[in-house]
Amino acid sequence: MSIFKPIFLFIVLAFQSCIYNKVTHLSDEDLEWIDTYDVGDTILFVSNHGNTDIMIIAEKFLYNEKCPFYISEGSGPNYEANMGYDYIIRHGGINIDGGILFRKNIADSLELIFDFGKRFLRFDNNNICGPLQISQYQHNNQLYYYCIVADTVNSGYSDYWVNKIKNEVVKFVWSKEYGLIYYKFEDGEEFFREDLLPDSIGNNTN
Repeated sequence: MSIFKPIFLFIVLAFQSCIYNKVTHLSDEDLEWIDTYDVGDTILFVSNHGNTDIMIIAEKFLYNEKCPFYISEGSGPNYEANMGYDYIIRHGGINIDGGILFRKNIADSLELIFDFGKRFLRFDNNNICGPLQISQYQHNNQLYYYCIVADTVNSGYSDYWVNKIKNEVVKFVWSKEYGLIYYKFEDGEEFFREDLLPDSIGNNTN
């Protein structure tokens, strides 16, 4: 038997074990969700009490491979493209960590994972990953389209953090066009992105 036949079979088997069953890709429209910030950007937020917070973009990531092959033994049978941000909110002398991740699942629809001060998305028995759901948001008579609205209905804190967070984030809004535009704390203080405010801060509609 020719020596080339077993070598050929070995190569075929090796490649079969290194090909993803399914590779998803983020479209240009999907990528618009991370076309807002760059690493190091700082965004000023002003509250209804006159206080200011600073948002700092700590990381921006994009994993959108086109190649169906993988090398690492730790890779799974499917490749789900994903993208997002990690950020820090400097609030009243403390840092609040946050992050948002968009993932294209094997059904080719966008899924969402987020964390703002330990408030996570909750979907189907507390699964922290769920389908991307888009809403409109109105503030000071300005309507914002394509927004993610996180509140006490679709997100929450784990049992571990419930008694450790002194002033919970109860709501936040992430816009496709502007990124984070609004968040509210348990004590009633609300912060809105300063460059989107009118000349004076009016009463919030929420």
